[in-house]
Amino acid sequence: MQSLITVGQIALRLQVPLHRVEYAIRAHNIAPIGRAGNARVFSEETVAQLEKLLRLSNTPAAKE
Repeated sequence: MQSLITVGQIALRLQVPLHRVEYAIRAHNIAPIGRAGNARVFSEETVAQLEKLLRLSNTPAAKE
């Protein structure tokens, strides 16, 4: 069974602020795979993609 992860769980797992995860999702037009009530849920593959995006945006060169 595929695990479904909410935005809050992604932020906790990646140890980044929630607003950074939300921004990355909006900026890169990442669509949820579904909804659990009012919460958007994402796949493990999406979490890996977000982790790469957030790691790239946190490099010293990106801050200049």
